[in-house]
Amino acid sequence: MFNREPGTKDAAADARRHLLFVGGNVGRLNAEPLAYTGKVGGDVTLEQAYEMARRCALNHLAAIKAALGDLDRVERVVKVTGYVNAAPGFNEMPKVINGESDLLVELWGEQGRHARAAGLSPTDLSVAWSLGASQHFLPHADSQD
Repeated sequence: MFNREPGTKDAAADARRHLLFVGGNVGRLNAEPLAYTGKVGGDVTLEQAYEMARRCALNHLAAIKAALGDLDRVERVVKVTGYVNAAPGFNEMPKVINGESDLLVELWGEQGRHARAAGLSPTDLSVAWSLGASQHFLPHADSQD
């Protein structure tokens, strides 16, 4: 189950017409402590960061389902944006974000393929990543949109 980070004031997801913007998360599942903390390429391996990016995807799926009522309403994933808290010299941010991208393509096939941005995290937290996503979804049959 997706939980917002303590103290956040933003929404988990926000729908505008047929586009759902899903907020970032750090891969915390069921309010458990993070499995890994630190900088990727330092305290956290690429493989561990990839795993946590998959957890971010699971949180996004929970937020999407909560917002839309059914994952079948997602027509396609539009974009995933990821920020990686990297150690000096680590430059494989896209490989970390693949954790989410790969899961979305496994789930939705071509409709899960998306544009993507990956960059360095400006955070001072010990969290090694943060990911957000956008989905285009189908309106309810009774919708006027």
